[in-house]
Amino acid sequence: MSDTPAIFIDRLSKRYPKSAIFSLENLSLSVSNGEVYGFLGANGAGKSTTIRLLLNFIQPTSGTARIKDKDIVRDREVVKRHVGYLSGDIALYNKVTARQLFSFLNKLQPPKHPEYTDELVKRFDVELDKPLETLSKGNKQKVGLLQAFMHEPEVLILDEPTSGLDPLMQEEFFKLITESKQRGAAVFLSSHNLTEAQRICDSVGIIKHGKLIHEQVIDKSSNFAKPVFRVTLVKAADITRLQHDAELHFVSQPDSLTLLMQPKSSIASALAALSKYDVGSFVSQVPDLENEFLEFYGESS
Repeated sequence: MSDTPAIFIDRLSKRYPKSAIFSLENLSLSVSNGEVYGFLGANGAGKSTTIRLLLNFIQPTSGTARIKDKDIVRDREVVKRHVGYLSGDIALYNKVTARQLFSFLNKLQPPKHPEYTDELVKRFDVELDKPLETLSKGNKQKVGLLQAFMHEPEVLILDEPTSGLDPLMQEEFFKLITESKQRGAAVFLSSHNLTEAQRICDSVGIIKHGKLIHEQVIDKSSNFAKPVFRVTLVKAADITRLQHDAELHFVSQPDSLTLLMQPKSSIASALAALSKYDVGSFVSQVPDLENEFLEFYGESS
């Protein structure tokens, strides 16, 4: 498997005409082959703008991005051969059936394994012979998923992929993501479903007001599996000292006397380090993605 990132974004920015602010500002991140990256943020945070830029639906104001080491602007036609895409607001040819749609797409880009489409149709119980305009939201979503996955792309860009799916189909989707990851595909997944992201993602990025404000690896050996200490100090002067303590990692930058931090090594060593400071209150909590998200995002955003 190549060491070159499947998706590499370098200071990518977008400001729309007549707008005084950037919809996306200096975004830099990478997604490796075989990695599932969750891109999280509220409505209007810049998630859809990022996806539209990656697919060259819109042009960047500045910065660059590469997919499978091809420039998203200069090499846009080649890039699209590598990508399976599901829109968050899926639009299908209403008068045709799913069977006709899949046949048309297979002529545009012959699949690696023609039988794979049939396998996915069975797994997701897709209605093949009804006009797409007659299908429910969930059944349209299944058609959208299949058109993204049927060619076994090297990169998958998915916007709210489980929207409208029932629990059984969500489970089938999770299996499909795992299979895609195992064959080396990179998955860039925009989601509001924090439980879903925590379950299937290897890492997540949180975007707010067009800026990436936090990235977090999700695995059993990472800080994500360690407890979070919510500590309120008595003296403001202790904040600077704590920031340089070798045993403690700041989860967020302090803007008051209450801080969030995690042990860098053992819990015992972290508690011993904290005992050197004048602590007004102390709470330990097990982190989860929803708490992480709210801590960085805030209720009012």
